[in-house]
Amino acid sequence: MDADLIINDDYVISVGDACCKRASSLEAVLNEYILILKSINDTAIQEGEISEAVNAFVSCAQLIEGQIQAISSDMKRICNCMIDAVDEADSYLF
Repeated sequence: MDADLIINDDYVISVGDACCKRASSLEAVLNEYILILKSINDTAIQEGEISEAVNAFVSCAQLIEGQIQAISSDMKRICNCMIDAVDEADSYLF
């Protein structure tokens, strides 16, 4: 490890915060996308192989709902834990 390594606490925390903000945006886009796909099946393609395929795709896309937010929350927690771990490891310096 580089002896001159400097960890900017504010930067690491801001990365965790940015992940959460982006996740919220992605979740909103995903939800809108799913609504559009459902609307296509409800109004345009109501039966047949394409309708079944869109329904299957919607089901798969719905499995992702909530996962983006959960992953970003984990990222934020990891960023915060990293700061704590570094502070604890370097406690002899302070």
